[in-house]
Amino acid sequence: MLEELGHRQSLALELHDAVGHALSVVLVQGMAAQAVLQRPALRPEDATRSLEHLLDTARAAQEDLDVLLGVLDDGEAARTPTLDSLHTLTRGLDVHVNAASLDRIPEATSRTAYAIAREALTNALRHGSGPVTLDLDVAGELVLTVENATTDVPAPAAGHRRGLTGMRMRARLAGGTCTLQQAGATWRVQARLPL
Repeated sequence: MLEELGHRQSLALELHDAVGHALSVVLVQGMAAQAVLQRPALRPEDATRSLEHLLDTARAAQEDLDVLLGVLDDGEAARTPTLDSLHTLTRGLDVHVNAASLDRIPEATSRTAYAIAREALTNALRHGSGPVTLDLDVAGELVLTVENATTDVPAPAAGHRRGLTGMRMRARLAGGTCTLQQAGATWRVQARLPL
C-alpha cells in the first residue's frame, strides 16, 4: 500500500512538473508573439520564432504526458529526462546557463537535478521577472543554483506550493538538500546532490 502511494505521488509530481513547465513556456511564448504582432514596426520573424518555441514545447509536453499515462496504464517506471536535455528545457527562454562538465554525474542524480531545474524555471517564469541564471557546478557534489528577480506577485498560498515541496522532496530522496531563499529582490533555489 505504501509503495503504491509513493508511486502515485511520484507520478503526480512528475505530471505537475512536466505539464506545469510546458504551460508556463506556452504562456510566455504566446505573450511574446502577441506583443510582436501588436507593435507598429512588425517583425514577423520574431513572432514566428516565439510561435515555433510554443509549438515545440506543446509537442514535448504531449510526449511527456503520453509517457506518464503509459506508466499509469502499464505500471512501468517512467524514463524522465536528464541534464543532457537542459538545452531543450531552456530553448527560447531568457535563461543564462553556466554548466560544468556533466559527464561525471550519475544518471539518477542527473534526472533529479533536471526535475528540480525544470520546476525552478517554471516558478521563475510564473513569479519572476527578467532573465534567469542557472548554474551547475560539480565539485564533490552537484550544486544546482537557479536565480531570478522577483516581482510584486504575492507568494503562492499554502495549497499551491506543490512545486516547492516537490523540489525539496526530490532532493531529500536523492540524499541531498534543496533550499529556497529570497534575498532582497532575488529568488534563489539551490540543490546540493551527492554524486
